Amino acid sequence: MDIQQVEDFTKKQLANERTGHDFYHGQRVANLATKMYLQDNPAAHQDSRMVAIIRTGSFLHDTIDEKICPNPEKVIAQIKDLLPSVGFSELEIADILFTIQHM
Repeated sequence: MDIQQVEDFTKKQLANERTGHDFYHGQRVANLATKMYLQDNPAAHQDSRMVAIIRTGSFLHDTIDEKICPNPEKVIAQIKDLLPSVGFSELEIADILFTIQHM
């Protein structure tokens, strides 16, 4: 599963963000969350679906933040269209959406 489309979406959504919650913040969160998951789960692989879910949630978490996003519902709809095209299942999409909506 290639989440480059998620990264590109995040970059576009947060292109004008100047409060520190920009694409690079999401990238740092994704890298740290991945590192923590792999340390806690030594048998897990960098290319696992779970790592893709973690990284996707990390990248997307600020794209719907009401302090940054004027229309979170619109962006959530865009995310719902994006995630199946990347290869996520309905359950994985529900998990990602739950996570980013409850941070």
